[in-house]
Amino acid sequence: MKGSSPARGLMKMRATFERNYSLQAASTTDLDGFGQKLGDWREVGTWPCHAWAGKPREVLRDVGVVVTDAPGMIVPLEADVLQGDRVQKVTDRAGVQLFGAMAVSGKPVRRATHIELQLASVA
Repeated sequence: MKGSSPARGLMKMRATFERNYSLQAASTTDLDGFGQKLGDWREVGTWPCHAWAGKPREVLRDVGVVVTDAPGMIVPLEADVLQGDRVQKVTDRAGVQLFGAMAVSGKPVRRATHIELQLASVA
């Protein structure tokens, strides 16, 4: 694909991601400031993004329960993001923090022009 995609045009925010590189699981009594198990959390990278806030709510359908209006984000295809990573912060282009302390709660979904992430608050 040549040129910029419409999804990339929305990505006017910047997200800083962290990943737990710890090989040992901490006990449940050892929690960090985010309320997650202590570990070796290191910055993975900062990528352009578009994030939205929402309150997750479950809607019952014939096919099962569907979660709607959940917080989410899109990032470029080259972003190295895995389920279990956490978003340290989301800023605008000027560096003003808009969101913080969110975890990638679902498996990242690759689309043709971007990656979609489901987020959950960890605070």
